[in-house]
Amino acid sequence: MANKQIILNEKDYKSLTLFIRQIKKTQKYNNKFMKVLVSEMENAFIGDVNHFTTKYVTLNSKVTYKDIKSGTISKATIVFPVFADSTKDLYSILSPLGTALIGEAVGNIATCYAPAGVIELEVIDVEQVTIGGE
Repeated sequence: MANKQIILNEKDYKSLTLFIRQIKKTQKYNNKFMKVLVSEMENAFIGDVNHFTTKYVTLNSKVTYKDIKSGTISKATIVFPVFADSTKDLYSILSPLGTALIGEAVGNIATCYAPAGVIELEVIDVEQVTIGGE
């Protein structure tokens, strides 16, 4: 898995850093996708995504993406594991989809290392969601 540079807003970076610290000594830390996330965060660009002209996938944003091979268009919201529910298109940051899409910009091709194999996904749109009136 190649290192990529993701874009994170400061709030997501702080939340993910705290999350990683909290589970560092648990079995979940050995999850290969957690290791991908940690690697991505080490190379991340931290900034105010509201000042960029391109939309980026952040925690809780709604992302529309296309499977390059099949052409299938899907939607997902990347969340912390406790909130994951695939029946509602809520995917854990520790899932193959979560680690593939977080920090990607509209128009980017993300590589998803799924159990079924490597899947190339194009980020089509990102809708930022305000949580709790923030």
